[in-house]
Amino acid sequence: MFRLPVSFRSLLVGALLLVTLLPSLALVRMWWRLDQLAQEAETRMSNVDRWQEALRALSDREEHLERSMRQWLLLKDPALLQLARGFAEETQGPAATMAQIAEPAMVRLLQDDRRRVQQLMLWTAGESVPRSEQVVAQFDALASDHAQMEGALRRQVLLERRQWADSLRQQRVDANRMALLSVLLAVFLALLLGYVLFAPLGKLRARIGRLSLGVRGQSWQVAGPSDVRDLADALARLDQRLEQLESEKASFFRQVSHELKTPLAAISEASALLADEVAGTLNQGQREIVAIQQSNVTTLRSRVETLLKHDVARWLGQQVEFKPFSLTALLARREHDWLALIERRQLHIERTLEIDQVVGDEHKVQTILDNLLINAIRFSPMGGEIALHARREDGRIFIQVVDQGPGVSPAEAGRIFDPFYTGKPPEGESAGSGIGLTMARTFAQLMGGDVALTARTGPGACFELWWPESGKTS
Repeated sequence: MFRLPVSFRSLLVGALLLVTLLPSLALVRMWWRLDQLAQEAETRMSNVDRWQEALRALSDREEHLERSMRQWLLLKDPALLQLARGFAEETQGPAATMAQIAEPAMVRLLQDDRRRVQQLMLWTAGESVPRSEQVVAQFDALASDHAQMEGALRRQVLLERRQWADSLRQQRVDANRMALLSVLLAVFLALLLGYVLFAPLGKLRARIGRLSLGVRGQSWQVAGPSDVRDLADALARLDQRLEQLESEKASFFRQVSHELKTPLAAISEASALLADEVAGTLNQGQREIVAIQQSNVTTLRSRVETLLKHDVARWLGQQVEFKPFSLTALLARREHDWLALIERRQLHIERTLEIDQVVGDEHKVQTILDNLLINAIRFSPMGGEIALHARREDGRIFIQVVDQGPGVSPAEAGRIFDPFYTGKPPEGESAGSGIGLTMARTFAQLMGGDVALTARTGPGACFELWWPESGKTS
């Protein structure tokens, strides 16, 4: 587990800078390389210009040399001879510039050119005058050399252009490779930094979700920035405080259970004695009063027990025990326990079970089905039908309880699972406690599932219970 001594904001800013730094460096390197290519192109063009100018100068000087030599041969004027020697010396500078060309043919031609000019100068230094045919032959050879030099220079220019084009092409390949690499590295760093930044938040979000479902005593240690760890520490303290409050509330409800049940038991016993006329014979009016008293005592006891059971389920019911059990046997027991009410309303139970053995918390499933069945029985018309459907799908168990009653209005559909909300009761009955469906949903969520009112085309209501057999929400 890594712990970063910086805040989330600082780490986010640093991550942004780091991710943008790689493409920026790639752009800088590309700009630097392009600048090098531009300088290289300028140097190559400058060299080509110098070589072309040197070749023109060399040809010009040798043309002047040829003219001076021819005139000297005719006139025998020493001034013309001196002028020819000056032109011969002036050919050395352009020849030295041309010698920078690395082409082997150019090197050979320059050596041959130099040798012929030196031969001409040797003839002018001797006592005997060279024949005109010899001089013409030398200058014809020089003209041929110049033509070949022009060809060699053109080849060198093409070579320079090709090398520059190859450098540019290679730079393009390198730039594409660098751009792709920088993008991949930036994406990798973005994903890595995103995981470092947001993985702790995702873990906290999941634990907060479990905390909202009633799971207590979780480990809140997370890696990451300092302020995220501070948030985790605050949530850990909140978890401890909630666990403490729930423990205190459980203790309070145990005391309330004792304090309420004891006097209710005494009142119920006294009402039973009065109804049995232990204290004397009752007239009709007294019997009606005692009956009203017994009915209200029974109702009050039922509501107190439901309330206490709901809070025990909500605050102490986190322990979920998943084990295999027979769904068919469980439904048969529930029908038997509610048989008196079913027969009194002349109801028919239709079971369509595609499965039998399931894995779950049997006690909680029983409590959920009791609440759904009692609602279906209460709201079903005389002689109606209650349908029970069960199936397994994608590792989940689905159970539907469908009645033929008046159904749930759209206005009430969003509130029926709220604690202590009671809708319109069946005709001739008092309103319920408003706890049954809330407790059913609480138990289902403790198993990682839910209870919901599903849409239906026909009359009545359809409630669906589901839970994952693995005990984990997907």
